[in-house]
Amino acid sequence: MYEYSSKFLNDIQKVTKSFQEITNNNIVFTSVTGAVVDCNTLLFDSNVSLEYLRKLGFKKYYIFPLVIDFSLSGFFILDTSRLEAETVKLCGKYIETSCEQFITDSPKQILILDAIEVSKLNSLTKTFHGILGISDETNSNGLVPPPLLKLAILIQPKLPQMTLKKI
Repeated sequence: MYEYSSKFLNDIQKVTKSFQEITNNNIVFTSVTGAVVDCNTLLFDSNVSLEYLRKLGFKKYYIFPLVIDFSLSGFFILDTSRLEAETVKLCGKYIETSCEQFITDSPKQILILDAIEVSKLNSLTKTFHGILGISDETNSNGLVPPPLLKLAILIQPKLPQMTLKKI
């Protein structure tokens, strides 16, 4: 599948490079597999990727989900510390146009969803924590959260642990 190939990540790197050259703003892409891409870096190991994201130290950011052929492929993380709030939507449109230009394996549809604010990401992270904690089976088998959830947990402030009681 294209979204999981190195060709896809190379195409995404072209998007981040073009965006950064034109806007002079930092942008990073993280795939649903945990790979991280920016204009100079391609990381495939999710543990190394998470450490790299920590070192970037984005303090203020928006997340733009990338959907290809009706499937979530990853997220662009845009450092907005030097951007006005009004320009964020315009950035999303530019990311989408760049994806359409550089993603060359002609998928049926490329879509950048509206930016997710930190408060919505906090809520989404809490929901993911709840979903992963629903069944004792999940906890007892020692399943680890997918890389994308690890990313959401990493870039968000610490949230209280959620526990669900059986009735």
